[in-house]
Amino acid sequence: MVELKDDQHIRTLLLRPNRSMTWNGNRQVILGLSLATLLVPALWALRGMWLALPLAGLELLALTGALYVVCVKLGFRQVIRIEQDCVNVAEGYYFPQRDWQLDRSRAALAVQRGKHPWDAIKVTIYDRDKRIALGEFLNKEDSETLLQHLTDCGLRIRSNGVPQKLPF
Repeated sequence: MVELKDDQHIRTLLLRPNRSMTWNGNRQVILGLSLATLLVPALWALRGMWLALPLAGLELLALTGALYVVCVKLGFRQVIRIEQDCVNVAEGYYFPQRDWQLDRSRAALAVQRGKHPWDAIKVTIYDRDKRIALGEFLNKEDSETLLQHLTDCGLRIRSNGVPQKLPF
């Protein structure tokens, strides 16, 4: 997702991965599946097949762990603040963990279009010292929206093309 917040002289872009469900929604799914998954092994345990209960518990534990890891990874954010003289990029899970500052007059965009029409474009902002990939987690439509917002802010595209394989 790409969200734009436009203040007087500062434009802020918030980039987040698409998230179909929150952790509370995932917990409801886990609860529903737990009831369905534990019902049959509980009946089997009553008939003497007690080994089914620990296996069902391991299955639910693995599902809960996988959903939690995915939910945490979807908490990743990139915030791009474009001011009159600088561009700030911060990224992290739920709060900024890394940040960069680029001189706006020297900042430019590198755009790589994918080989397949469904591939998202890859947008990189750079200056003399730094190269920062923007929105690697965005889908095709969101990455095109990001590029449009960045060019509307006056950032120039200096490099455009299809990624090439380098020979060894």
